[in-house]
Amino acid sequence: MSKDQDENLMRELADMVQDTYSHSNGVEPNNIAGFTPLRDEFTELTGAYKNDDYKEIVVTHRGIMLGKVEDVNTLLTEIIPSYIPGTAQSNEFQGIYGDTMTNDLYEFENQIQDIRNDYPEYTIVLAGHSRGAAMVLEAGRNANRNSCICPHLQIQRTNNSQRTFPET
Repeated sequence: MSKDQDENLMRELADMVQDTYSHSNGVEPNNIAGFTPLRDEFTELTGAYKNDDYKEIVVTHRGIMLGKVEDVNTLLTEIIPSYIPGTAQSNEFQGIYGDTMTNDLYEFENQIQDIRNDYPEYTIVLAGHSRGAAMVLEAGRNANRNSCICPHLQIQRTNNSQRTFPET
């Protein structure tokens, strides 16, 4: 994959993640780079975009929005304390991040599995920013998939992708 192709792919995925942030503020999701929003799959934290030509679905997870009380509460009670030495109880996700993020991860993984069940012939690509990147990385680890970690954006993809993704 050329540098231009890498940049275009990152831009497309970043646009989808940004659109997920916008949806959390009440804005309808947009068509992006040939991908159509799966509106039934949007939640307060996540989005999903389908491209029938690529047989690909991108599932996105946003990060924290400081204007949202629930997000600030999670930041103050679970995320910041996880960086204080001696507060993490284990190497497991729940021991590091707390109940809210663990429950969000569980819901995200269920959403991904539901999409996989509804579209078994499609490649699932996960993209997230900030807190969403942690969710994407953990969901990928739990699903035992290949991952590509890029600055500020986490991408997760299955092996049967019709497009080429940057290697880890």
